[in-house]
Amino acid sequence: MPGAIQTILINAYCICKELQGVLVQGYVQWIIDDFATAYRKLDFSDGEDPMRLVNVQLREQAEAAIKDKVSTMAVRDVLSDKQPIIEELTARLRTVAEGSDDARNDRGLGLNIVTVQIKEAVVSSNTATKPPASTATPSSNSAAPPANTTSSASRTPTAAPPPTSRPNSSNPSPPSSTTSPPPPN
Repeated sequence: MPGAIQTILINAYCICKELQGVLVQGYVQWIIDDFATAYRKLDFSDGEDPMRLVNVQLREQAEAAIKDKVSTMAVRDVLSDKQPIIEELTARLRTVAEGSDDARNDRGLGLNIVTVQIKEAVVSSNTATKPPASTATPSSNSAAPPANTTSSASRTPTAAPPPTSRPNSSNPSPPSSTTSPPPPN
């Protein structure tokens, strides 16, 4: 278990209270404070990078804290004043890593949160209610068409038998139409 300061980069994709997407980027630095507690409570089993699992768990906690705080804030507040996000993130990570102040015997995970910083926050979407690109029609989608679009466009409606050629008693569902492309993957 190394005793060096660890740095976790955070990219939290959040939704603010106006339902706009906001990307909040920051970092957290931590160090092992109590080796005995950390050894008992944490998983350092990755031979190549023993701190990887701890970093992943702390990153998930940090992203959740940021998302929770940003969801209660207006976009303007997120972009102009990052201090409330830093305070919430610091409090939540310290409770997990260092233990709560209420329980005298709770040593947390044996970690010490050294630095919590928010580098930037940027609006990443117009609104969160905008439909995803996969549901857009091919004419409004500027991305390259899926690989199977060419084959479906070259089919003619007469390539398959008309819907009335199959008896309804043996196949209760109507046959698939050959004029519309298959759903995107």
